[in-house]
Amino acid sequence: MSRQQKMEKKILITRLHALGWSFRKIQQETGVHRETIAKYIKESLLEQEKPEKIGQAKDSEKSSSNSLCVPFDNFIKECLLKDLSAQRIYQDLVKDHSFHGSYTSVQRYVRSRSSESKDSYFRIHTLPGEEAQVDFGQGAPTFIDGKISKPWLFTMVLGYSRMLYAEVVWHQDVETFLRCHERGFLFFVGVPLIIRLDNLKSGVLKAHLFEPELNPVYVDFSNHYGFSPLPCLPATPEHKGKVEAGVKYVQNNALKGKEFASLDAQNTYLRQWTHEIAQQRIHGTTKKRPIEMFENEERQALKPCPNTCYEYFRTGLRSVHMDGHVEVERA
Repeated sequence: MSRQQKMEKKILITRLHALGWSFRKIQQETGVHRETIAKYIKESLLEQEKPEKIGQAKDSEKSSSNSLCVPFDNFIKECLLKDLSAQRIYQDLVKDHSFHGSYTSVQRYVRSRSSESKDSYFRIHTLPGEEAQVDFGQGAPTFIDGKISKPWLFTMVLGYSRMLYAEVVWHQDVETFLRCHERGFLFFVGVPLIIRLDNLKSGVLKAHLFEPELNPVYVDFSNHYGFSPLPCLPATPEHKGKVEAGVKYVQNNALKGKEFASLDAQNTYLRQWTHEIAQQRIHGTTKKRPIEMFENEERQALKPCPNTCYEYFRTGLRSVHMDGHVEVERA
């Protein structure tokens, strides 16, 4: 077995184990002996994410009084009270206050005034084009019929490059869920092999440890686009940590503190923000720009979109009358 094939097999086994599969079931599905499975799992558990290096040691010893951020201390404190991220603060400093320092200097200054701690998780690696994760969060306040309401924020994140697609919608019904997927595929001009999703009723009718019951419409949709749906285990958001982080990134960087006159206005803003900010940033984990990883490595690994959009249908139980007729929407 080649090194690349061995790595792919190891990734598959560790992912199935993370979903709660037994060694016996993994052996039946992959043909890998249980002793080798145990070895791969043990290696995976030892591959813990290294803590992020924050500058050089000598930088950490510098007094914050020497920072280029000092003249903007009051503004930064106001941003921290709003719970804005260091990246969002840096962007606003550059755009609105002609700040000439680096993002790292803002990051250090913010950390020196924050006692937040971060939880540690194992990093799950995926190959180019292998997986995308989808989830809903809440969008920014938006006017509708003269009132303020918060729409749903749909986010799709490619697991390898971290390229993301985001839009806001008013509903989480099955058709809206599917159309959000379609617009995400069109945005990426391709379809990944796997879609990892939460146990939302639009995709999963019944969550289960080994055999979740998928929504039949979602299954038909996945067949049309040629991807495999992979539901997360119940109450395990870390299994889709990339899109969890993506939703928070959109909320904290793009939308926090903002208000929109309409749903279209918010989506127009998100498209511009995605192009100018999200795609161009240096990602905290990959240390590369998502757009560069996508264009150079992941775009060509995605499956092409089909020529036609999905024809949506609804399913339901109906009583058949004695004369052979059924009623659908009172007709």
